[in-house]
Amino acid sequence: MNFMVLNTGPTAAITDLVSGMYLPSSFATPGATVNESFVPQGWMTTPATIKLYDNVIRHNCRTCHVSQTGFTDWGSFTSFTMEQHMATYVCSPGSVAMPHAEVPSRRYWNSGARAHLLNAMNLHLACAP
Repeated sequence: MNFMVLNTGPTAAITDLVSGMYLPSSFATPGATVNESFVPQGWMTTPATIKLYDNVIRHNCRTCHVSQTGFTDWGSFTSFTMEQHMATYVCSPGSVAMPHAEVPSRRYWNSGARAHLLNAMNLHLACAP
């Protein structure tokens, strides 16, 4: 299945994710298993960015955002920080705009993910958990 995905001409973020998830092996190696602790290279800048990826992006944002192009693919912490309306999407009063998908949305709004995100982005807003 990963070969099929990579043969569709996916975004760079999808290619990096599919290729990296099986490190130190390769998804093409028979019997290879997913490396659950994989963090894309672009997120391995500091312990804080790795923590943000592990506690927020991996479980709540990654699936949709890797399919985006440009800075919204969040293939790196740098592209993530270019999102200028982050607070509006994840913490606007009366709004729960992100995540769009039902399961990630429930997980995000009912877990500590929001606190991790607000802390990482140094946002002190009314929706703080």
